[in-house]
Amino acid sequence: MKLNITVLFLALMGGAVQGACAADALAAIPFGPFAGDTGYQEIPLAEKSWYLAVFGSRKTDLAWVENGWKTRAAQLCSSMHENYFVEMRYVGERILIDEKVVRREDSDVSRFMRTVGATYIPIIVPSGPREIADYVIPGKQAPIVCVQNPELLSDKTRAVSVQEVLKQTR
Repeated sequence: MKLNITVLFLALMGGAVQGACAADALAAIPFGPFAGDTGYQEIPLAEKSWYLAVFGSRKTDLAWVENGWKTRAAQLCSSMHENYFVEMRYVGERILIDEKVVRREDSDVSRFMRTVGATYIPIIVPSGPREIADYVIPGKQAPIVCVQNPELLSDKTRAVSVQEVLKQTR
């Protein structure tokens, strides 16, 4: 009888330790540059603007992805010594009150566009059975722009404070 109680105790302790390790693994999802499965990527668009993407894994909560995206946006703007960032709806969105609309005819590209004309773009359609992945990986992708003064924005409610975001993540 004493042997059975010892075996039962060891089995319960092993399960508890294994459960604690699994919980720690989920809580400690790494936040860093994209490494093939999770992390962030940014593409510079302009002097104070990036296209920012944060990807999680199947075990990642969507709230973690959202917080990671805001944290990385705040880090980028903080490195530029800016106090706020704005999530743009699309690349090139006008967010400042005095921002000039750039027409295609005003740029250097317009000359090229007129002389080249249409371009053939091949579209490759894979053959064979189509499969839909059995899981969805959470991620957030959007362009951001860093601003010093939210009073210059056409919609001031969209400004997110860099200091507030960095304070929440500490």
